[in-house]
Amino acid sequence: MRPLSQLLSFSLFVVILASGGQARADQEGVYLEYSASVGCPSREQFEAQVSQRTALARFTDVRGPERSFSVSASINEGLAVGRVTSRRGNEEGSARDVSSHGCEERR
Repeated sequence: MRPLSQLLSFSLFVVILASGGQARADQEGVYLEYSASVGCPSREQFEAQVSQRTALARFTDVRGPERSFSVSASINEGLAVGRVTSRRGNEEGSARDVSSHGCEERR
C-alpha cells in the first residue's frame, strides 16, 4: 500500500487535471489549505510532491475567487487518513478520501 502522502498528492493531481486540465502556466495559481498531523509531510513537502506530478499546480498564498483546494492528513489509531476537496468559485467538488498504513514511506 502506498503512503498517504503519495495518495493525497495523486488525488490532488487528478482533481487539478479534472477541474482545469486546459489551464495554462500563465494563469493564476491555486490556493491550498493544508493541515496534517505530526509524522505527515509539511505543506511545503506536500506542494513539492504535487508539483513534481504536474506543471498545472502553481500554488499561491493568496486566496482568490478561482480554484482552491483543502487537504487534510491525520493518523488515527495507526491508520493514516486523508481528504482532498476542491472549490472553484462557489462550486464545491466531491471529496476524495484515502487511507494508508502511514503518511510517509518507511525506510
